[in-house]
Amino acid sequence: MTDTALSPSDAPSWTQFVTNFDQAYSDFYTNYNGLMAQGPYIQSTHPELLDYYNSLLQQGSDAAYKLEQLKATRDYVSSWLTYLQNGVDSAMATAQAAYDNAKSALGLSGLGDLGIAPVIVVVGLAAATVTLVEVSNLIGQYYAAAQRFNQLQALEATGVSPAQAAAQVNAVSGPPPTNDFLGIPWSTLAFVALAIFLGPPLIDAWERRR
Repeated sequence: MTDTALSPSDAPSWTQFVTNFDQAYSDFYTNYNGLMAQGPYIQSTHPELLDYYNSLLQQGSDAAYKLEQLKATRDYVSSWLTYLQNGVDSAMATAQAAYDNAKSALGLSGLGDLGIAPVIVVVGLAAATVTLVEVSNLIGQYYAAAQRFNQLQALEATGVSPAQAAAQVNAVSGPPPTNDFLGIPWSTLAFVALAIFLGPPLIDAWERRR
């Protein structure tokens, strides 16, 4: 994927991305850490859920990696937005420091000073948003898993056996879901959601950079 120059005309879209990223980043780690805390309970009481649980953890590990990579882009863009909005001496020190840190994380240290060298990111808005669509879907899966685990524990607290609790939860909520929806991988659904959300022009641009 080639570098993408940031244009002031794109600032509103990138501002929305930064806002969405911060919310998704926070929500993801809250749910991911909560899911990891359930490990001992699942292993000891519901080993039949281990495949489901481990699959969620693996997806979470992959999502965390993508988020951490994307965070450097978020910081880089945020410093650029700060400069656009407050391109005065009082704002420059803070913006420059954030910009320099982001450049280093992205391996772009040779670009020079903010406001002088071209402002370039290594991922476009459409491609960056794909990660947020995937993470948002995963947060939804984590919420559903937490609801399932909470229901199991609530039933077991009344004296119901783990097997009986599992049968009751499955009868009401259905069995644990797979990572596909009607046989369609979630990664494909994420792209479809992105296409609907961002529209053909950004999708075309993303495809050209692949």
